Amino acid sequence: MTLLEELTSEHKESFGKRNARILFLAQKAEIEAALDAGYLQTEVWGILNKKGQMPVQYSTFASYVRKYILNKK
Repeated sequence: MTLLEELTSEHKESFGKRNARILFLAQKAEIEAALDAGYLQTEVWGILNKKGQMPVQYSTFASYVRKYILNKK
């Protein structure tokens, strides 16, 4: 288990905005690569959410994509 996974599992009860952003930014390169390859945001979020790597609502994920990926291009 990675450090990020351990921290996430220990703090699931208090999972808040800050932790969601940390999880997103830790996976930003992979998310950006998937989007650049033509996958839809909903598909990327769905896989990450199902695996427990992005336990946030889609709207939160989409706002992070806009803020940290789309607005940087």
